[in-house]
Amino acid sequence: MNKNKNLIVILIIVLLLSVCGVGLYFGLREKEPKIIRMEGDFAIDMSDKNQVVGSSDYVFVGYVNKLETTIYKYDSQSPYTIFNVRILKNIKGNLKLNIDIPIQKDGGIAKDKKSIDLYENDVLPEQNKTYVFIAYAQSDGSLLLSGPASNIILEESVIKSVKNNMTDFEIVNEKLENSAVIDEYTEAFVNQVNVNRPRYLSAYDDGN
Repeated sequence: MNKNKNLIVILIIVLLLSVCGVGLYFGLREKEPKIIRMEGDFAIDMSDKNQVVGSSDYVFVGYVNKLETTIYKYDSQSPYTIFNVRILKNIKGNLKLNIDIPIQKDGGIAKDKKSIDLYENDVLPEQNKTYVFIAYAQSDGSLLLSGPASNIILEESVIKSVKNNMTDFEIVNEKLENSAVIDEYTEAFVNQVNVNRPRYLSAYDDGN
């Protein structure tokens, strides 16, 4: 009889723990911010690399050191995420190499922390990963990433090689030679379609 009682008690405890575990799981999931997709009205075809590169001021390869912060513009309704990025290679433009600079990304966590606002097909850069960045110089000298084609992640093998050799700039550049993504955007630069828009110089341009 005692054995049966003990078994029943154990089953009740297991059941309670299971219910608590499921509740905690869904509770945590509910706290995760949902992604809200914004519709962008772009002047170019964002799926055409030649147009995207031609519209931009700078195309470069960068390693994301960290996410710095999020700022809010336009009556505090629009999030812009600030990343600290190491400049590794220029494709278009002449940014200073092997330095860490702040870059603004159009999109990010909403001010109420309940959602992440991004354009359709867009993603936020991730820490410790390497991308081709498509950037627009602003009138204050800052760099802006905007739209679904503004940060293109490199191949996983290249990302790993870059991360493991960040203290040696020459080796990093050797590893970048193995990236087909970089080759695609280098070709797009050669065949870029020039777009008429106001142009500015970055505060991190090597000509400054």
